[in-house]
Amino acid sequence: MDINITKDEKEHIELEIVGETHTLVNALKDECYEDKKVRSAAYMIAHPLTSSPKLIVRTKGETAKTAVKSAASRLEKAAAEFGTKFKKAL
Repeated sequence: MDINITKDEKEHIELEIVGETHTLVNALKDECYEDKKVRSAAYMIAHPLTSSPKLIVRTKGETAKTAVKSAASRLEKAAAEFGTKFKKAL
C-alpha cells in the first residue's frame, strides 16, 4: 500500500490509497466520523479496475491530517483486539 497526499490543508485532506479497495477505505472513513471535529469524510473510486480509492476528510478545529492519523490508530487497535479475541475463541 502506498499513500499519496494530493491535498493537504489545515482542515481538508485528500489521500489516494494505492493498492487498497473499498474494505479498508470504508472502515477508515467510518472511523473518522467517531471524531466530533470531523465535519465530513468520504471516499470515491473513479473506476474499480483502474483507479485507487481517494479519501477526503474535512474537519473543524483540528487538522485533517491529525484526524486521519487518529482514526487509523483506532482502527489498528480494534483490528488487533479482534485478532486476539478470535484466536482465543478458536
